[in-house]
Amino acid sequence: MLDMEAILNQIIAAKKNEIAQHKRLASIEVLRAFCEESINHIDFVKALDSQNIAIIAECKRKSPSAGVLISDYDPVALAQSYQNAGACAVSVLTDEPFFGGDLSDLEEVSSQLKIPVLRKDFIIDEYQIYQARRYGAASYLLLASVLDAAMLQYYIEVGRDLGMEPLVEVHNREELRSVLTTDAKVVGINNRDLKSMKVDKNHAKELLQEFAAETAGRLFVFESGVTSHQEVLEAQLAGFDGFLVGTSLVKSADPGKALLELLGR
Repeated sequence: MLDMEAILNQIIAAKKNEIAQHKRLASIEVLRAFCEESINHIDFVKALDSQNIAIIAECKRKSPSAGVLISDYDPVALAQSYQNAGACAVSVLTDEPFFGGDLSDLEEVSSQLKIPVLRKDFIIDEYQIYQARRYGAASYLLLASVLDAAMLQYYIEVGRDLGMEPLVEVHNREELRSVLTTDAKVVGINNRDLKSMKVDKNHAKELLQEFAAETAGRLFVFESGVTSHQEVLEAQLAGFDGFLVGTSLVKSADPGKALLELLGR
């Protein structure tokens, strides 16, 4: 069985080295200056809140738990198929060692789509948020399993200064309690247990219900395990505003058609 805590530690260690290398190529001051001149006009929150069924469809080549998901990976073609099928936004993995992604994937996808693109990576430095904006992202992922409440709040504010609102992801009760002390507008609850890697499709619904009294004014995203339109409808009834779907789409023979089926079209 995979030891995901050990893998997460490896990812973070590799990420620190990667960021140091990137900073030698372009300072944060250079990125900040670029971002100040290039205003983001694509509103991730509005896109998520404006569709009856809002699905953030994911582009990823592989994962530590599932291995290679798609051998002939073309992120632009994949993202376009999602947009054409009715996705409200597209998530692009930019981690290379563990997920087979790259910042160039984010840049190419962002330049070709009219819907918001989210940078999905392990963000541990504000530099990566400026990078996300530099390469075209309208949003970015923050992980409560990696960042405490104070750092989450700070990184939320860094993004807002650039016209971006992040998706803040939690996996358990303690992480959700931490995130609810911030003013995050979009919170994702993942059904996957990071220790066992098992998916419990009721986990997110139960957790949202437990904290129902504290969730007003936020949008909640259901993550991991969605495989049918009926499951989408059930999660909506439980209070979820959107869905992040990756592996089931990428592994399907026709990702665009699979997305249409989730949307009930």
